[in-house]
Amino acid sequence: MPVFSHASGCYTARMAPKVLQRFDDTSLVRFVQRHRFVVTLVIVLSIATAVYCWRLGAGSLITADEGIHAAVTQHMRLSGDWLNMDFLGKDYFRKPPLAFWLRVIIQNMFGVSEFTYRFGSALGGVGTVFVLALWAWQWTRKMSAVLLTGIIFPLLPITFVHTFRSGET
Repeated sequence: MPVFSHASGCYTARMAPKVLQRFDDTSLVRFVQRHRFVVTLVIVLSIATAVYCWRLGAGSLITADEGIHAAVTQHMRLSGDWLNMDFLGKDYFRKPPLAFWLRVIIQNMFGVSEFTYRFGSALGGVGTVFVLALWAWQWTRKMSAVLLTGIIFPLLPITFVHTFRSGET
């Protein structure tokens, strides 16, 4: 009969199932089995964060809207006036101020860069994936629906390029 060693001594082949049974009873395995939804949600949010934040600050501001929103954010940050949005000396009311406020807060915390300018949109994307995953779970009660929602939605071209990876929103 084959014998293999273990840190606490030698085991025979007949004792191997008991060793595997000990592995199955670990606290991590039990946690995953009991909290499948939480683990799936963490996986989904990790995927969304990786998709939306990967090389977020690698390129310069691309579109005219990104440049305009960056200028409005910069004026708001430098002037300290968070109520009156201004672009080239004129009032700017084309977007609600919440996104600009978020950009100013992030830039005050981490400095001014393309990454910090786009990071608020990426956070919005991760939050949207979170809400969609919760909705998929409530509607279907299937982990596969939660996983598909968390994988497909971030990879849609409109959400990947325009909405949550740029400073346009």
